[in-house]
Amino acid sequence: MKSCDALVLCPRAACTNGHTTDIRMAGLTANGFMIRRLARKLAGFSGPVVVVTNPVDVRTRLYAEASGSTRV
Repeated sequence: MKSCDALVLCPRAACTNGHTTDIRMAGLTANGFMIRRLARKLAGFSGPVVVVTNPVDVRTRLYAEASGSTRV
């Protein structure tokens, strides 16, 4: 994947959304580890990365922090 021009990430772990409020944050615990793991594997990728799984803002920050990337 590091030879790609750009990456679009939309990982989702199997989880049941039991939240009745702030629904977009429900999968963060289940999916946060996936973003961090992908980010560590892709550290050094120089192209743009687009994160499209909710909560997008939080997952994008997790990716940027774990990968050291400035193009997220």
